[in-house]
Amino acid sequence: MANISIGAVTLDHNPTKMTIVRQQKSCAAVDTYSSVAFFSWGTSIIGKQIDLEFSYVDSAIFDRLDDLYKADVPVAFNPQNGSNKTYNTEIMNLEGDYHRTLDVTSGHLRKNVKITLLILSEVVTP
Repeated sequence: MANISIGAVTLDHNPTKMTIVRQQKSCAAVDTYSSVAFFSWGTSIIGKQIDLEFSYVDSAIFDRLDDLYKADVPVAFNPQNGSNKTYNTEIMNLEGDYHRTLDVTSGHLRKNVKITLLILSEVVTP
């Protein structure tokens, strides 16, 4: 399986934890005097937030994701989940911690990286 891509950034490895990319139900319930009223507007992927969590990300990749985050424009998200679908998204949040190490040959890393994407639309590729 190929690695996830966000915008033009293909990640080194897939997340250690990720929200399932599937439709969510839009609904509400209101208590009445003797019952409950239930309202449902069906399911949709639009408006779903996808959280991706990584134990470690190379700092160069983190910086490229940060550039996308600061650009504040929609980016393509390809979950590489076999559905042949990509999504237009907004990066709502990007955070992580510095990872300090004494081994200078291991490269620079960010740990505990969390990305939140908001799905704006779905693109089906043949």
